[in-house]
Amino acid sequence: MAVGRLLHWGPLVAILIIKCVSLTTLYYLVQWSVPLWRWSYLLNLCFYCGLIVTTFFNFFAAVFNGPGHVPRGWRPKRAEDEQYLQYCHTCEGFKAPRSHHCSKCNRCCFKMDHHCPWINNCVGFANQRHFFYFLLSAVIGSVHSSALLCISLYRALYYIPTKILIRNKTSIEEWIIAKANMRKRDSPFVYPYNLGFFKNIRQVLFDPATDGISWPVIEGCDQFTLTYEQILQKREKLENSSLCRVVEPYNGRFFPLFSQGCRVCITFPINDDPRMALEVGDEPASISG
Repeated sequence: MAVGRLLHWGPLVAILIIKCVSLTTLYYLVQWSVPLWRWSYLLNLCFYCGLIVTTFFNFFAAVFNGPGHVPRGWRPKRAEDEQYLQYCHTCEGFKAPRSHHCSKCNRCCFKMDHHCPWINNCVGFANQRHFFYFLLSAVIGSVHSSALLCISLYRALYYIPTKILIRNKTSIEEWIIAKANMRKRDSPFVYPYNLGFFKNIRQVLFDPATDGISWPVIEGCDQFTLTYEQILQKREKLENSSLCRVVEPYNGRFFPLFSQGCRVCITFPINDDPRMALEVGDEPASISG
């Protein structure tokens, strides 16, 4: 059976490698790249997903199609042409032009190139183009993946020392500050825990100098500067929100491509939070309008 060709170390390792590289790249792409609605991000995402689909499609096509085999006991239509052909005693027939016998497959293959352990099949007449497209898309995908992973790694390493270590911020506080700077206010928001380069490093890496409740703050701020800003943000969010009524059911699955469609899927919030199942007529928490 053709499916049985997948049960071999070559195809299994190839599938595992492609899966690991693809999922790792996609994970870091959504974690450390620009927001989904930016055209550059969406272009990279669509192009990379296209390479994944192309790679898998041509890989399985090369495995399942095979090279095509010379029928056992085959002879040319004209008996006088037999003198120009080699006879295969294993297949008990003549070898067609450009065909060769594969000791692994134990068959004569049309236009045989080689036996590839990664597809557990021969490369030849019927699957040569799929094998070529598989290699091409895999190489392009690997180069693209390397570029995306390098960019993501740079941003990750840049993000940790610059926003968290040097400025004494957490990832959540970074979001709070970003929203604080977007709100209408009389004076710029001042982050209270940025004590300076050396004090910030000392507090994060060496001596926190706090019990976890009371934190050192800069002059002009107090212990509640940041927490009160959160309260104001939530209050403003409620004032600008509207109550939503569910008009289509949602089962709460993580990847709603087939249940909700492609548009909902690509604009879906990407995080590790559990999804809430909804029924028609439910009135979930209000959201910003």
